[in-house]
Amino acid sequence: PSSLSVAGTYAVQVVQNGSTIFAGILSMIPEIAIFAPAISNIFPPYLRESGIMTITGVNFSTQAVVRLDTTVLPIVSVSPTQIMLAFPPFLGYRIPTMIISVTNPDGQSAIRDFGGIIIDPNDLQLLPAISRVSPNNLGLENSAITLTITGFNFSTQAIVRLGATVLEIRSISSTRIVAHVPPIPAGNYLLSVTNPNGYAADQFWGIIVGVKNLDLSTTLFPNPATTALTLETTLDRASTLVLAVRNILGELVLEERRDAASGRFTATLDVSALASGVYLLEASNGAARWSQKFVKY
Repeated sequence: PSSLSVAGTYAVQVVQNGSTIFAGILSMIPEIAIFAPAISNIFPPYLRESGIMTITGVNFSTQAVVRLDTTVLPIVSVSPTQIMLAFPPFLGYRIPTMIISVTNPDGQSAIRDFGGIIIDPNDLQLLPAISRVSPNNLGLENSAITLTITGFNFSTQAIVRLGATVLEIRSISSTRIVAHVPPIPAGNYLLSVTNPNGYAADQFWGIIVGVKNLDLSTTLFPNPATTALTLETTLDRASTLVLAVRNILGELVLEERRDAASGRFTATLDVSALASGVYLLEASNGAARWSQKFVKY
């Protein structure tokens, strides 16, 4: 019953015709999510200084913690499929893309990019956005290619970067950019388009050297992470697994090699020395590759 919604220990007594026919102890424990949460939508996608934000999805715990990057946001209401937040004013906070995370008491998290805080309402019309990148990856390393980026609100003076490399722009309009990608090593890189006003759009883009993905049961937890990050996957043969962590510029900040037998494999990385931010974990064994973004607090 709703009257017993507070965790604790209660005495239970069943009385029939004035006589006790049963007596016992009932323990109420805090809700713990069994399944991982997932975010399907954040509305509005941008905020002007402050306001109410609604996050929809599944498997939200009533004791979930919501963060904007590392800042805990106050919750107005929460249900398994919706969270309403009283978004505080972040005056001067003009970062175009931040991370919203929902973390349940069991440590499982869902993360999603959030557009940011718009101080000047007119800026909303100046924010660039990437809708498609072609090709969506490159199957051979060390090969120069032409990259086509489609979207909107691109400035003709925009700067395009792949990781830390500034790309040569062949043509540019408000909805389409054609850029030259020089030969670069295989890996996952952050592709960004930055307008002169400082606003940027970005997404990960990679060179995959034609390898297949690891098993679909590959998981990474907890996410966000504070001190340790655990990878679980299934390998079809014994091999050496290379675990590489890259920052949003595509720079390698941590790498470890693990010898693994075929079957289920688990590896834990110490990420306590990494600065807070968004990273990409890549796992490969020469025949297969897998990658996922994670947040370090």
